[in-house]
Amino acid sequence: MEKMRYGNMDLVQTSGANNSVYLIPADGPAPEVFVWGTVGAGCPEPAWHHRWLCVCRVSATAVPDEVEAVLRAHEAELVELAGFYRGAKWNGNNHVGSWGGEADRDRMDRLCEKIGEAVGSARTYWEASDWFAPVTLYDVVTSDLELGELVANEVANANADAALDADDVRKWLLGAAAKWLEKHDDDADDDERDAKLRERLQNLLQDDDG
Repeated sequence: MEKMRYGNMDLVQTSGANNSVYLIPADGPAPEVFVWGTVGAGCPEPAWHHRWLCVCRVSATAVPDEVEAVLRAHEAELVELAGFYRGAKWNGNNHVGSWGGEADRDRMDRLCEKIGEAVGSARTYWEASDWFAPVTLYDVVTSDLELGELVANEVANANADAALDADDVRKWLLGAAAKWLEKHDDDADDDERDAKLRERLQNLLQDDDG
């Protein structure tokens, strides 16, 4: 029998988004942990009435698969947290849940803090413009790879340190290429390096048109 179910891990990534890991105590075969996101303030109704537990916040740029991997690595802590749930009672207006007693609060806080720190270390998506900022355009496009291969290569090379979105990398490459060619519209003053870069950028833009 499974000890923990893992639900939605997708993140709301628009401006003003807030994402949180919530724990639903066992209402079936096992407790469930998932990510819930919204824009602005707010929380799900069951959390407001203490039937769900907000474990920690999640960066809107976190990689969903990485968040799930971290949560799975901390399954024992999540199961322990779920064990503090004492059920819900009707208060005349809503079913309100309770989680342990005063003696349990410190332990629950420590478990949430531990999981939150781990989730905070999950890899995040980088904007391509930020990732490529320390290098020159020439450094990025110096290979003979076609556009699609170049994008895949850059995403793979960054993988150990950061997550890049392939569409964002492609858009950045094409935008940077068009901007450079517009700024250097006269090839009369090209040195050997500029001439090589010009040809390379024109070929990349042709790849996109093709």
